[in-house]
Amino acid sequence: MKGALDGIEAVIFDLDGVVTRTARVHAHAWKEAFDSLLARAGQPPFDAAAGEAREFAL
Repeated sequence: MKGALDGIEAVIFDLDGVVTRTARVHAHAWKEAFDSLLARAGQPPFDAAAGEAREFAL
C-alpha cells in the first residue's frame, strides 16, 4: 500500500527545543490554553516569564 510516508527513513522529535527554538511557541500555546481557565479561577493570566530572571525571560 502506497502512502504519504513512503520513503521516509527517520523522524526527529525535538521535545526539548534543542534542534529548533520553540519556547515562544510553547509559551503562546500555554497562554492560549490556560488564560480563560485561570480567569474563571480568579487567577492572573499565564505569564511565561514568571519566576525567571528577566535576562532569561522570553
